[in-house]
Amino acid sequence: MAHFLIMAIKAVSGNKNKTFHAFSSYFSETTLLLDTYDAVKVAERLVEKVNKGTLKITGVSLDSEDLVILSQKVRLLLPNI
Repeated sequence: MAHFLIMAIKAVSGNKNKTFHAFSSYFSETTLLLDTYDAVKVAERLVEKVNKGTLKITGVSLDSEDLVILSQKVRLLLPNI
């Protein structure tokens, strides 16, 4: 997921949650870039949406912090992704 695309959708919709929904509706079964400021918090929100079936993703991308520790935390929250 290109960051510029998310920023563009957010600029139009004004809401990060709407951005994820809009992106995933056009690019289903995709990899999502988790927020670089609090990836664990974003992963926690994604868990709810994935479990409800309102969002389907095949992977997540992490690009900051301690990637080993962060990836382990995210994997615990999203074990099937």
